Amino acid sequence: MVNYHFMAYFGNMKLKDISTGMLTDFFNSHKTTDKDGVEYPLAPSTAKKLYTILQSIFTFAVNQNYIKETPAKGVIFPSKDVTKDEKHK
Repeated sequence: MVNYHFMAYFGNMKLKDISTGMLTDFFNSHKTTDKDGVEYPLAPSTAKKLYTILQSIFTFAVNQNYIKETPAKGVIFPSKDVTKDEKHK
């Protein structure tokens, strides 16, 4: 999950260079691909799982003094989930 979603978006970017705005952009623009190769916005449950992982990574980095504060606070998520059914209308 980390490699598929995060590494493709953030690459080898250093944690200290990732901002709250970048995380907001990630959650608002990142897509997932189904088995047929069709791209869809992240499902709310997937976004929540990814956010939980990111929070853990950044909290660890703060606790280890790699960064001063976590950029995971204040992330703005998409206001509406576009489902597969809505995409095909």
